[in-house]
Amino acid sequence: MNDVFQDPEKLRDFAYRLSAHGQFLKQSIGGLGSYMSRLGQTWRDDQFNEFEDEVHRLKLSLDVYAEKIETTVIYLEATAEAAKKIDLTRM
Repeated sequence: MNDVFQDPEKLRDFAYRLSAHGQFLKQSIGGLGSYMSRLGQTWRDDQFNEFEDEVHRLKLSLDVYAEKIETTVIYLEATAEAAKKIDLTRM
């Protein structure tokens, strides 16, 4: 069986970038509620209610995605640490 090579620095770099993306996503999701509230002050009809429902469903999906990003970042950081330790034992 072949050994799998994992570059700890590249894993950490990707984890960092993924984490930054996740933080941006969370901030964007957070702002969405206030935008919808302001929009609802000037637009109230059946079409708005449908749009609001769709935004709510999208927000729930994005919340799940943001959580998945967090767990993936934790996994990547742990994998990078393990790969670094393996690399050190090979030296």
